[in-house]
Order: sequence, then C-alpha cells, then structure tokens
Amino acid sequence: MKKNNKGFTLIEILATVVILGILATIAIVGTIKYLNKSREKSYTMMSQSIYESAQNCIIDNKCKLYDNISTDALIEYGYLDKLKNPVASKKDCEGSVYIDDDYSNTNKTGFKKYTFKVTLECDGINVKEKTLIWPEAKKKKKDRYNY
Repeated sequence: MKKNNKGFTLIEILATVVILGILATIAIVGTIKYLNKSREKSYTMMSQSIYESAQNCIIDNKCKLYDNISTDALIEYGYLDKLKNPVASKKDCEGSVYIDDDYSNTNKTGFKKYTFKVTLECDGINVKEKTLIWPEAKKKKKDRYNY
C-alpha cells in the first residue's frame, strides 16, 4: 500500500513564520522612521509659519518687539491659521515667538538683525525650539561653470 503524505512539515511552517516575522519587522521599522520624519518636517514647517507670521505682524505694527507673541495673538490678528497637531489631529499646537534685536550685529546693508526665538508645543510637550535671524543673509549660489 502506498502512503500519500501531503502537506508541510513543522520545520517548513516555522521557517515561513520566521521569514514573515523578519519582513514584518523591517516594514514596521521603516514605517515608524517615515512617520517620525514626517512629524519633524511638520513641526519645522509650523515653526517657520509662526516665524513668518510674526515678521508680518511686526511689519504691520500690530505686534511689538520684546513681547512674547503667542500663536493665539497671531491667529486673532489673522496672520496664522490654527496649527493642527500631526499626532492627535483633534488637538491644536500652541507656540510663541520672542523677538529681540541685536544692536551689535547688523547685516551688510546696515539694517539691524532681529532674533526670533520660536517655541512650539503640542500636547504640552516642547517639540520644537528654534532661533531664527531676520533679515537673513541670502547665500549666493556659486557659478559651477566659473573656473
């Protein structure tokens, strides 16, 4: 009588499960890295938006130097939209800008440089703190054909 052995052995099933586990781990780690980079870019863009809104508010004389300008004030004046938290989209992020001038430092055109200290908080955690200088010096691109 002929035996009909069809199916997989325990070793073959275990090897398949191990390979699937390794592939799932690689996929999960890649996804987490991608999400973290996306959040970091989102926080950077929000900080840049706060910075530019504060610049416009100062130029229009609605905000004053040496004051801690909150994002609520920028939203109230119409310079900024609400900042949505990229982690919990139902909540908003809050931040502030402190603007100071540096009397000892001027740019090539003789204008005073202003230091903008931008802080951004989402869910009570300080996620981004950045100091920016305005007016920023524009770097000239080198001519790559100039030998």
